[in-house]
Amino acid sequence: MRLMNILSIKHKVLWGDQNKFTYDFNNFGAIYNPNYAINLGTELSTLTSNISSGISVVAYETFSDKFTLVNTNLITLNNTTLSAGTVLPLSTFSYDWGWGLIAPKSLSGSRISDYYKFYNYKEKYDGKYFNNIIDWNNPLTTLKASNSSFRDWSNDDGIMQNILSYELTKGLRLFLSGSNLVYNN
Repeated sequence: MRLMNILSIKHKVLWGDQNKFTYDFNNFGAIYNPNYAINLGTELSTLTSNISSGISVVAYETFSDKFTLVNTNLITLNNTTLSAGTVLPLSTFSYDWGWGLIAPKSLSGSRISDYYKFYNYKEKYDGKYFNNIIDWNNPLTTLKASNSSFRDWSNDDGIMQNILSYELTKGLRLFLSGSNLVYNN
């Protein structure tokens, strides 16, 4: 009965969802905690730092405590969109860059630091599973999340078929080797 309960649950519910959240910017006041702000890199100086077109940065609104991932792919300078990899000093900031930041239209250059702090963006996620039935952290779990796709689970000669074949062979003693199996009551 327990086997049928497990095999009748959807694969996605058994496995759960993998955390791929890449907007973890808030450190909640901690000076250093590896569990917080995993996507927030080093602070960029508005006076001396350079940014590259096509490489995202994080803007922190100092007056509202809000983080924004800034798309630098479409920086426009003198009515021309810059190609990827073009390096610009952050001190040359202009409203026309199209970053969607809340600041006066007339604001430019390093004065943007009156409103924002900027950080490098680290694109990573923890990859842990949640909303799952299988306990992936348990050392007794013999499945591997990385190599147990739905196809591995449900195909002929897949995990489900092997489990059912084993139980039928053991329970019905269909084969000579099945008569020597020990029952798990």
